Amino acid sequence: MWQQRTITLAAALVALAGATGLAYLSRAPEVGDLGIEPAERDFGRVSQNERLPARFRVVNPNEATVSIVRVVKTCDCAKPRLSQTTLGPRQAATLDVTWEVGTRHGPSRASVTLVTASSARSGEFRHAQATLVADVQADFQIEPEEVVFKASNAGDRQFVAFASLASSKIEILGLHPTHAALAVERDAAGAGFWVSLNRGKWPADRQGAEVIVETSSKTEPRRTLVVRVE
Repeated sequence: MWQQRTITLAAALVALAGATGLAYLSRAPEVGDLGIEPAERDFGRVSQNERLPARFRVVNPNEATVSIVRVVKTCDCAKPRLSQTTLGPRQAATLDVTWEVGTRHGPSRASVTLVTASSARSGEFRHAQATLVADVQADFQIEPEEVVFKASNAGDRQFVAFASLASSKIEILGLHPTHAALAVERDAAGAGFWVSLNRGKWPADRQGAEVIVETSSKTEPRRTLVVRVE
């Protein structure tokens, strides 16, 4: 009798777990109140300090009225402007975004998120996001972008290559280390510069410093080279 009850209970638990699993799997994924077309705008390769305008179509595909209660941007470099903040059923609005990429370089992105409330719900917010991406081309390249001096290094002198990538040649105008233990020396061929470390002048509790690279670039006249000592 005891074994029969155990088997019956186990069967009931298996059946309940199966029903719960099916209910979970059949649950529809949560969808946003608004659709944004396109969801992402890729500008491809751009130059530093460019101002990139993008236009998105914001659509309310629902039968309920949707209000945009907040606009959240990832940085001050993205400046959004909405044509309207309340959309009736099947209505559309325009989201204009101006993205100022500044002096950043390499793969970059910014986004604008619309936080929404629907007349069909109470106290529940959803969101829709518009994303902008670009590959920002620098006027010049420094390699490596960070110099690391380790105790295991054979010497305390490392070379940093400098290459102009702009249509008009970019040159180094000045090199300014921020600590007395660092010294810099231009390469005679103009291909870069050497960074030297005097460990006798380096504080034991200090981990890093910088070399300010002053250039003839109008978009990025200065760049910071990080120097770490391990």
